[in-house]
Amino acid sequence: MIWEVDDGVKEIEGLDEDGRPDPEYAEQLGLQRARFGMRALAAIIETAIFLAILTPFAIWVAPTLVRLARRELDGYGLVQHPNFVFMLIIAIATVVLVLAFALTQGLLHGKKGVSIGKAFTGIRTVNVKTLERPGFWRVTLRTLIYLGSWLLPVIGPALFLVSPLFDSERRGRGWLDLAAATWLVDIRRGLNPYHRKRMRIARKSVQVEPNRERAELPSLSTEADDDAQVYRPRGRASAGVIGSRRPKSAARPEGVVTAAPTPEAKQAAAAPASRAAGAVIVLDDGTRHSVSAPVLLGRNPDSDGADSDGAGLLRVADTTRSVSKTHLRLDPADGGLRIADMHSKNGLRLLRRGQWSRTPAGQSEFVPIGDEVRFGDRSLTLEELR
Repeated sequence: MIWEVDDGVKEIEGLDEDGRPDPEYAEQLGLQRARFGMRALAAIIETAIFLAILTPFAIWVAPTLVRLARRELDGYGLVQHPNFVFMLIIAIATVVLVLAFALTQGLLHGKKGVSIGKAFTGIRTVNVKTLERPGFWRVTLRTLIYLGSWLLPVIGPALFLVSPLFDSERRGRGWLDLAAATWLVDIRRGLNPYHRKRMRIARKSVQVEPNRERAELPSLSTEADDDAQVYRPRGRASAGVIGSRRPKSAARPEGVVTAAPTPEAKQAAAAPASRAAGAVIVLDDGTRHSVSAPVLLGRNPDSDGADSDGAGLLRVADTTRSVSKTHLRLDPADGGLRIADMHSKNGLRLLRRGQWSRTPAGQSEFVPIGDEVRFGDRSLTLEELR
């Protein structure tokens, strides 16, 4: 029995030699940075909600507290104020709502990488190294730093807001992200890192290593001797095969004449058999489809589009809705297919010589026999059309 000791250290993928997150790895996974406009909109939405919570307090309670601070009103006068009970209820309700808002934002942001504003704009926050949830304390650190920026009113928060524009790596990471080691991604334009199945498939796709050249192994057979006799099996017994030896150049039986092949026969034998353009696609569920004419493939392909061009329709099952309605187009070609991404949501990936590569939307690319194509959570391979 072999005992394996878990040292408790989790291997983190996508780090460079210095242990820093590799932007190219995240790009290969399909993660897209959150655009500045969407980040600003998310911040505006959350600020608007927070101000809405404070509005009743600012209208009915704050003016009285200001009078109390200026000593225009003493404690006895405050208690005897005709609206004292109403103001007390407003103050308590405001404190409760502010705490509930802050706690909800912190827990959701730390566990799911989403807040109210980010949910509306399709943004998620991840740990920049692990590309997983950031954790409650990282989010708390971001919040404390942001609140501290208000010590310099207006200018401080504004600088933090525009800081993603100055990211040297061009990943849209602002000062808050750098301090808390987080990163904001756009799940509408790219991969959702909190979708476990798609993230697992993407990581496996990037982990595929290139095929190494196979070294020619030494032959274990004995070198042939021109003078040796050829062994010819004669019969079979329970102990094995019994054979007899015959000369390598056996005499031709009398009366048998072997004619030399004619030039026409030689030409016919040398000419390769003509193959039809196209291929057979084999889906990951084992179903096979011959493609000898243009085909649109997707969850529910539409033949009315501008790029349909009279192409056939091939519908594939997709329980996770990772495949777009019209995901890709297949066109027959010599030795394979030409495949184009029809501006799908999750795009196309090609496995070629052991490496995955993403195909730009709308661009047709030749895929030879034997290559694998991944679209959403589904995949297909190409076989020769017979």
